Amino acid sequence: MKKNLRLTLLRRYVFLGCLMLTGAIAAEGPEDVVKASVPRLGDGLLQFAIPASLSPKVADDYFTLSTDFPGFHEPDNSGTRVRSVFVIVRTRPEFGTLALNILNGQKANLKEIPAQAGCRAFTETVPGKNTSLIYFLFDDEHGNPVVVTNPGGWSASYHWEHAFKEGYEIKAEVSKKYGTDFRRLDKELVTLVDSLIRR
Repeated sequence: MKKNLRLTLLRRYVFLGCLMLTGAIAAEGPEDVVKASVPRLGDGLLQFAIPASLSPKVADDYFTLSTDFPGFHEPDNSGTRVRSVFVIVRTRPEFGTLALNILNGQKANLKEIPAQAGCRAFTETVPGKNTSLIYFLFDDEHGNPVVVTNPGGWSASYHWEHAFKEGYEIKAEVSKKYGTDFRRLDKELVTLVDSLIRR
């Protein structure tokens, strides 16, 4: 009788141990991902798999995420700090981009100023406001236009727009603490988004 009881208890312990081991293996498995699809202007879809740790929000034709670039020196020990990079990946607008609007003279109160940070630079005065916007324009290595906007000293972030011939674009808010090496920062953005594409 006691022998049967011991055998039954042993089997239960082994079963519970297996369950705990299975749970531990699952916890150490691949990170949870959120799937998203972004229609490309013209035709087709881009499929993405986004780590849940990036807090993605997904809609029909775009998704957003929040992250930090490598080397960011403000660890989030409280769990409440706003991340230093906010990204939107969406379908490229059908009727042009910010870069085209600037280059085609479609923005009022705009004038080109001497190059800054290795980019063409334009300033736009805002009517009724005691501030000006500065636009930094350059092409990536594939000829895709990039615009970085400095909204003024009041803003802690640069606004980003990188349009791709493949029919989608990256928009972002990037902390000014990263500096003004816009080409390097743009490569960080593109590398991040490219790493999320499901191939």
